[in-house]
Amino acid sequence: MLAKHLLISGLVQGVFFRANSQKKAQELDLVGWIKNTKDGRVEAIAQGDAVKVEEFVRWCQYDTPGKVTKIKEKKIPMDDRFESFDILY
Repeated sequence: MLAKHLLISGLVQGVFFRANSQKKAQELDLVGWIKNTKDGRVEAIAQGDAVKVEEFVRWCQYDTPGKVTKIKEKKIPMDDRFESFDILY
């Protein structure tokens, strides 16, 4: 099991990035959240099977709508409070 905090830069707001990311995370049975930041980036926590979390990170980099220029990722402690993968506003 693995949990990662992601800070995603590029053209990631206004292109359905969060909705598509939520759908992908749900397909991978991940839990956590995703939200826009005030500075134009997207922030997320993805938690679940380590291989699936890494697949999600790769998907965010290469297969999402918009254009990702950078993903800053950091391994974080697991959090058992997450039950789903949600879009935060």
